[in-house]
Amino acid sequence: MQEQSRINILNYDVFISYKSQQESWAKRLAETLRSFGLKVWRDHDAGDGIRVSEVWTDEVRNGIRASRAMIVLWSSLIKTDATSVVHEEINEMKQLLAGDQTGQRRFIPINLDGTPLDNYAALSSFQADVSLQSLYRRYGDAGAAQVSPIEWYGAVKTLVELLGIRDVMEVRF
Repeated sequence: MQEQSRINILNYDVFISYKSQQESWAKRLAETLRSFGLKVWRDHDAGDGIRVSEVWTDEVRNGIRASRAMIVLWSSLIKTDATSVVHEEINEMKQLLAGDQTGQRRFIPINLDGTPLDNYAALSSFQADVSLQSLYRRYGDAGAAQVSPIEWYGAVKTLVELLGIRDVMEVRF
């Protein structure tokens, strides 16, 4: 019984999985989601990410287990790198999803560069309804901070709605 109650404690709304080359996109996304009041786990965030002297794989696994949703910033960098930790993170969440009888957990792939999900078994059943392709093509791996606030919020509107935030009254720039 104790194991069951520990599993159901979801301390984070979102876990963000990404390749390190695309950290600017993960960071900007985390900042945006936090501005809407969501609790986000990202490996490089002070306080909620990986802390000094902690075992990296254990901390990542704990972050995934404590998260309601996993956002995967999907790109060719992940698809073509079979050794990427992102694959391990996806498989960890996939196992949690398989055992989730509450329906609380979910995957939300965000397509950065147009790389199809259909040939990647772990995510093929999930639709990448959110795309940052046009912005990513324009600004590249490290360019998320260059995206104007108007463009950015227009691009992430669908994601914010998927995460249950429907009534955005005002976005300050």
